[in-house]
Amino acid sequence: MAKKSISKQFNRSIIKVVLVLLLLFSVGVVIYGINKMDRRLNDQLHYVSELAQSSLPSAIWNMDDKAMDDTLNALFLDENIVYLAVVADEEIIAKKHQPVYKTKEFTFFKGSSDFVFLESTIYYEENEAGKVQIVVSKENYKAELMAQVLAIIALSLVLILLITLRSITISKKLIFRPLAGLESSASSIAGGDLDVKISYDHEDEIGSLSRSVDTMRKSAKNLVHDLNEANRGLEKRIEDRTAELTRSADELRKAKEEAENAAKFKEGLNELSQAMQGVQDTRILSKKVLRFMVDYLKLPLGAFFALDGESKFKRFADFGYPHKKTFPDLIAMGSGLIGQAALEGKSITLRDIPDYAKASFGFGEAHPEEILLFPLIYDNQTVGVMELGSFKEFTPNQLNWIKEAGRSISVVLRATLDNTNRKRHAEMLRESEERLELVLEGGGFSFWDVNFQTMKTVVNKQWAEMLGYTLNEIDDVHTLWQESIHPDDRDRVLKTGKDYKEGLISSYEVEYRIYTRQKEMKRVISKGKIVEHDDQGVPTRMVGTVINITERRKPSPKKSD
Repeated sequence: MAKKSISKQFNRSIIKVVLVLLLLFSVGVVIYGINKMDRRLNDQLHYVSELAQSSLPSAIWNMDDKAMDDTLNALFLDENIVYLAVVADEEIIAKKHQPVYKTKEFTFFKGSSDFVFLESTIYYEENEAGKVQIVVSKENYKAELMAQVLAIIALSLVLILLITLRSITISKKLIFRPLAGLESSASSIAGGDLDVKISYDHEDEIGSLSRSVDTMRKSAKNLVHDLNEANRGLEKRIEDRTAELTRSADELRKAKEEAENAAKFKEGLNELSQAMQGVQDTRILSKKVLRFMVDYLKLPLGAFFALDGESKFKRFADFGYPHKKTFPDLIAMGSGLIGQAALEGKSITLRDIPDYAKASFGFGEAHPEEILLFPLIYDNQTVGVMELGSFKEFTPNQLNWIKEAGRSISVVLRATLDNTNRKRHAEMLRESEERLELVLEGGGFSFWDVNFQTMKTVVNKQWAEMLGYTLNEIDDVHTLWQESIHPDDRDRVLKTGKDYKEGLISSYEVEYRIYTRQKEMKRVISKGKIVEHDDQGVPTRMVGTVINITERRKPSPKKSD
């Protein structure tokens, strides 16, 4: 029976153990890499979702296609995103995808293991505006993971191979050591004496083994030295890592503070929007906005000036304001600092505050540290100016918040100013119409007012009486008027009105004949003018008068001889 080599059996065992360790380590690396990839993909999905949550609500709610496309294009800069879509009322209203997936829908990605997806609901002022669908490809992450795994496995294989070779070399030198001849040396080595001398008296297997033991001793001595050096290096790395963790903790704390400030920033803007919601009067809006600003920013002093007319700004609200006769309520564009801020469209900061500019309290007055004059601009036009005073300098966060708030305030203020102007014009028009009605009734004129959009015509009682009716007896003025025109004059009269409405003639004046309810023919002159147009310049309203000239057209009686 052949003698088995203990050294070879030991080497085979070492190799098996190393292969098992390598296999376990590789599996662990793969599992760790897969978990890390999943976490990164999920983090990326949620990060993109949060960006969509903050950028898309207003665009979806207002059906602003450009804003939605700009947002999707910005999100699509991430090369791992392959599909983005905005869904409202179960329909895709905006979509962005990689060219490869041009014909693919969201359901395709949901059924594939090569992608991760997320469908997030978008809310606008607590109302569900729509949903955003996000799909991220695993391809890049898989390639990155595979490269990392191969690199780690290769490095591990080299290290384990080196350790294996070293162990095999040492094992060969230790297996055949004679216990008796090397007992003393082994005891000394075991006691920590690595400088013990080992003799090489024998040239046979014992001598060879002795030399191997001596080599082991030297290797152990070198190893201890290396371990000491490694230990010192490890301590240095631990110190460096501790310092790095400390820096990371500081950065994390700073990031947390920034996140909290951003949340508070957004919450304040939402509360401001709620305070302005539904307000259509400029004075009420001014008071609500100013009150919110001084409460939210904890300011002692403030005033709100809104555009009044073409180039003047009226103070509609103030808080803690020193009421003195020298402070005007109406300021012209370019006049004083308020007017200058309005003219330039840029904020002005005052730090050398005059003595008369003090906030009033029950116990007296206090001097502000800084005053900010902030113009409210809509469509390149200054529609208002906010004057805000603080007992300390405005912080960058406060200035940024005021800048963002100013955009929302400008939009609502412009709307309230337009509404106020419409009410003012409507009141002036109503008063003018009432005065005209009185004049027409006093002079016996017939009056008509036609709306081209609804084709509803309003007349006065003189017009009805001219045709032999009362106002209560007329249901359809327009039809009655056309039917009363003499057949020979009807086409001419209607063409004159059509030409004037289309701008082919500069004025409307037409003479024609009409039949009354009693079949009496009268000759009249009708004059009118267009008084209202829509945004495209199309006429929408026309008013006029009708004068009975029948008596004028009768021939004069012949004189008798």
